[in-house]
Amino acid sequence: MRRPVSRKEKRLDRWLQERLETLVGKFVLLAAIVAALVFGSAAIVHFGLGHFRTFGAASWWAFLHLLEPASLREDEDIDQRIIGVLLVVAGLIVLAGILFEILTQVIDSSLERLSESDVPIDARGHLVIAGWNDDLPETLGFLTDMASRVGTDLRHAFSTLVVLVPVEARPRRATMLADVRHAVRGAWRDPQIVFGDLDRPDTYDLVSARAARAVVVNFTMLSGRIPDPMALDAANVRTALAIATYLDPDHESPTTARSPYVGVTLFWGEHADAAMSIFPVSFDGLIIDRTISGLMAIGLTEPAWREALHRLLVHEAGVTMQLIRDATLTGTSFADLPARFATAVPLGIVRADQSVQLAPPPETIVGPTDTVAVLGAKGAAPGPAPAGNGAGMPALDMAASVADIHRTLLIVGFNHRIIALFTELAELPFAHFRILSLSHISPIERRRQIPRPVARRLTLEFIEGVPTNADTLRGALHSAQPDAVVVSGDWNADGMERMETEILFSYLALKQVLNDTVPTMVMPYSGEYSGIFTQSLPRSNLLSANRLAGLALAWTLLQPEVMPAYGELFGTQHTRLTTLTSPRDASYPFAALVGQVARQGAVLAGIVRPDGAPWLAPHGDFIVAPGTKLLLIMPSQRVSLTKEMVPAASAASPAVSVS
Repeated sequence: MRRPVSRKEKRLDRWLQERLETLVGKFVLLAAIVAALVFGSAAIVHFGLGHFRTFGAASWWAFLHLLEPASLREDEDIDQRIIGVLLVVAGLIVLAGILFEILTQVIDSSLERLSESDVPIDARGHLVIAGWNDDLPETLGFLTDMASRVGTDLRHAFSTLVVLVPVEARPRRATMLADVRHAVRGAWRDPQIVFGDLDRPDTYDLVSARAARAVVVNFTMLSGRIPDPMALDAANVRTALAIATYLDPDHESPTTARSPYVGVTLFWGEHADAAMSIFPVSFDGLIIDRTISGLMAIGLTEPAWREALHRLLVHEAGVTMQLIRDATLTGTSFADLPARFATAVPLGIVRADQSVQLAPPPETIVGPTDTVAVLGAKGAAPGPAPAGNGAGMPALDMAASVADIHRTLLIVGFNHRIIALFTELAELPFAHFRILSLSHISPIERRRQIPRPVARRLTLEFIEGVPTNADTLRGALHSAQPDAVVVSGDWNADGMERMETEILFSYLALKQVLNDTVPTMVMPYSGEYSGIFTQSLPRSNLLSANRLAGLALAWTLLQPEVMPAYGELFGTQHTRLTTLTSPRDASYPFAALVGQVARQGAVLAGIVRPDGAPWLAPHGDFIVAPGTKLLLIMPSQRVSLTKEMVPAASAASPAVSVS
């Protein structure tokens, strides 16, 4: 019976294998083989056969035979000749088989390093992305798609694309480059991948960062495991500080003319609030959780707006947000702005310091350095508006639009984006939520992860169970009687793929037991399973994190001037997107309704058609039928101050129930 290998022997074997994989280890092995052949054969001919006076002379004879076959001519005895022939054959094997292989490997690796050496990129006006994860090609695909939708030539906007990747990912260079080229679909002919230390300022010389038009700090995830948002945010802050040092080594404020836009991608908004205070003014935060949770909060409080915003973001609404600076608008009050536009709806005013006021008070005046944010067809401009601005029509009853919202939600799965959603919902001044959280993670651990101020403002109930089990979901639905269901995944140490699979099967199990009248929103990480979800879900209900990140990146890079206005539109702490029913006694032109709403301190952005589809910024002449649902934008803080606040049921400690 074979003796089992001991742990010490296994460790020794592993140690030897690791050493022999290195170049030094291979040379040591070669030297050991040569020494064994030389001294072994010398001992035989000197001590065993009595040839040569000294052992040194015998060793020299053996060494010459090992390296030089012509030494066989000097052998006199048959035993010397036999040993000499064996040494010559061994020498040929050593030199041809081992030494040449080592030299070939050295030459090949040197040529490979030379071919992959990080020669500085000579480019100007290009896009630099610092950091790599396997979702980056999908994000770049969304950027390319959005550029074609908004009519932007990426090669005109950015001369080329350069991705800066940590050096430990160098063995994957060919695969990475192929994925990037496939994602951009010819938008750039020669996208480049460069390797370096992202936290060293001098690394950014390799990608000519000073001459770039934009630099985006992306998350670096090379292991495929579920990310730690705090660690990734900290890493991106370090990278951003290295870029800031490189761009401004003397710690002076760089001028806008010579400084690229720098976008720092961060998971959590509170990290951005802290980090942006130490970055130069040309830096901006691309905040993932606020993009996703803001859209979800809007969808959960006012579903009519969800599809409208989705169409606006992907440029399918036929309209877009634009900034208009026109001297003829100076001195005009916001209440009078609708009368100046026939094909657009004024949304607010952007001041010279980039601060944005959406739906400002009616008496707000447009200053000489202000721009007006409008929603309309491309190329909208001030002009004569349709006759009748609603001055003679009765004021609209907005009581229903400013009333508090009470919702019950079932959240399937628990992860950092669900925590961000809880934070977003807790900060809404006009809504109160009862939330049932279903997860296999223990209620104690979930409650520990949720910030206390957030938990105090929500009524939270925790259900422990398997989110993919239909019976568990049926019981949760019976307990919750929810107004809406959100499907995400549990944190899983086995990696993102396991988490994505859980989201899929939770959704499929939910479809077996859920009434179709209950809205369902799915929040996966990537779009890998989006084809399955979209068979039964409206696209606006599929909130893929990668897709939303790609949309945010696209708008930031392609139309950066409108991003402050978009940020205010999605900022549910400052802006309330709501609905109002038009007068039931008569029909009115859309322009008349816009003017009437503006005089009441709000913005009428569009309508909802009879089939439920939103229509943003219809022409002012369009006649709105009685009882049509109107899409309104209101400042949420002003709403909360001008109405009687109903005490929230969640003011006390949140309820916790475990089944």
